[in-house]
Amino acid sequence: MKSITALRCFLLVALMGAAALIFVRSPSLVMVLILIAVLGYSGSLNLIFIIFDERVPTEIAVAMFEIAMAIAQFFTAFAPTIGMLKPPLPMAIVIGFAAGTLFLTY
Repeated sequence: MKSITALRCFLLVALMGAAALIFVRSPSLVMVLILIAVLGYSGSLNLIFIIFDERVPTEIAVAMFEIAMAIAQFFTAFAPTIGMLKPPLPMAIVIGFAAGTLFLTY
């Protein structure tokens, strides 16, 4: 159960880092907030792998991660298009994905 709590904490860190980017205009602070958001996302991905390793057989976990990576690569193709949108909207999309992921952990 502690691993789920840690996962939620990492997702909250990612969500807070991404949400704060909407309101910040200082370039040095933007870099720090991006680093915080990336730390939250990568930490949550690592914890998801650890949680699946504890509860799901390895073959099934690997297949699920391959499917998740394929979906992620598909949506990565839309990143340049999303990046061209007006400034608050790309971060709102990132916040929406982070909040949806956080909601799915409950």
